[in-house]
Amino acid sequence: MSDAAPQRLRLTGPAASREAALDRLHVWTEVHAVLEDDGADVVSCSGSLPDLADLDGLCCEVLPPPTAAELAVTGLEDDRAFEAAPGVWVRPPWVELPAGVVPAVELVVPRGGAFGSGEHGSTRAALGLLHAHWPAEPPAHFVDVGTGSGILALYAAVRGARGIDACDVEEASVVAARELLPVGSQVVRGTPGQLPAARAEVVVANLDGNQLREALDSVRALACSGALLVVSGMRPHETGVVEALGAPLQRLEVEGYVGFAFRVVGVAGA
Repeated sequence: MSDAAPQRLRLTGPAASREAALDRLHVWTEVHAVLEDDGADVVSCSGSLPDLADLDGLCCEVLPPPTAAELAVTGLEDDRAFEAAPGVWVRPPWVELPAGVVPAVELVVPRGGAFGSGEHGSTRAALGLLHAHWPAEPPAHFVDVGTGSGILALYAAVRGARGIDACDVEEASVVAARELLPVGSQVVRGTPGQLPAARAEVVVANLDGNQLREALDSVRALACSGALLVVSGMRPHETGVVEALGAPLQRLEVEGYVGFAFRVVGVAGA
C-alpha cells in the first residue's frame, strides 16, 4: 500500500493511448478508481506517476484530489469471469467462476486493461487458436512475441509448457508479465531477435499488421520444423502479410481481429 496522498488524473486523447496509460498506472501506482467520463478516463491513484509523454496524443490533466466517496469506488465492481475461447475461462483473482462452470483451462489474470484481461478480440482469437491446436505433448519450449501482460504465455504455463520465453517493447508490459508468469520464465524487453536462439515447438505473436510485417521473419525463425505458429492481431485487410507462411490450419476472427494457426514446414534460414 502506498503512503502517498491520492491524486486524480483525467486522461484524454486516442483510446489506444489512454489504454496504454492505464496499463502503466496499474503497474506503477496504486489505482483506487477508474471512471469513464465523456470519452475520457478519470483515474484516482497514489504513488509516483510513470512517464506517459511517449503516448501519442495523450493529455494527462491533474484534477483536485478525490473525495472520500469517490475513493470508495474501486473500479473493480463490474469485473467478471468470462469465456475467452471455448472451454477457456479468464478471471481476475477477486472474482469467482460462475456456479457450475468447470473450465478446461482457467487463467487468473490480475490486470485491468483490455489486453491484460483477455477481452480484446486479438487476444481471444490467439487463445482460441492455441486452445484448438495445442499439442498433445506439452512443448519443451514456448515463445510469446508481444506478450502484453503475459496472458498467452500464462495459457502455455497452465497447459504444461516446460520452458517459456516472451518479449515486448513496452517496459510496463514486461514488468506485468514477469509478475504473472511462473518462476523460470524469461521475459525480455525488446524484439523477437533478442530472444534465445533455441527453436520452439509453439510460437505465438499477437501484433497488429504493421508490427507483424516487420517482425514476421524473426517470429518464423523462432519455430522449429513442425511447430505450431499462431499469429493474431490483424484487421481483415492486413492478412496478406501472412501469405508467405502457406495454407493455415485455421483462420479465426473475433470482433474484427483476425488470427491464423499454421504448421511450420522446414526451418527458416536452415
